[in-house]
Amino acid sequence: ADSRLFQRIVDEYNANPVQSQSLLALALRSAQPLVANDVANDLRVPNRVALTREGTYALALLPILVDKRVAGALILRAREKGMFDEDELRLLLDVVANLAFALDLMDKRERIDYLAYYDALTGLANRALFLERLAQYMRSATSGGHGLAVFLVDLERFKNINDSLGRAAGDALLKLVAEWLTRNAGDANLVAR
Repeated sequence: ADSRLFQRIVDEYNANPVQSQSLLALALRSAQPLVANDVANDLRVPNRVALTREGTYALALLPILVDKRVAGALILRAREKGMFDEDELRLLLDVVANLAFALDLMDKRERIDYLAYYDALTGLANRALFLERLAQYMRSATSGGHGLAVFLVDLERFKNINDSLGRAAGDALLKLVAEWLTRNAGDANLVAR
């Protein structure tokens, strides 16, 4: 089949996801599997003439949900009507559930890896990454025969800000300081919390 037709369907959805009436839009917005086992006669398929001309007589649109949001969709087409019966759909939904589980696991793994080296509040390198980088800079300074300077910035009476204005104000101040330091250091890799 000509992939341009399917690309047009995706482009039409992306141009206006809220107003799109394609089967793709309905599946993505509802986060529910949609099956058209007779594309030629399914009124939910606005481009059914073009699809059947290309040899698509059945469609299955299966949203992939990760953390209760649509992360993607598995879209299958068949050259014969009625292809996606109850048994077939059950198997396909198992595949989609496995994909969703894998994507969720990958997302959590990335988050854990991020938190292992970065401060969740400021996005700066944390103590562990700071110490790794410092060791690298020290080795580089030693082998290159040049000096190395380390600056420590301490926000005096920071506890007073948290106590008097609340933790949200203290967090906001830390973010502002992190942004300022990053901007003025010239390289975010030189700043850590």
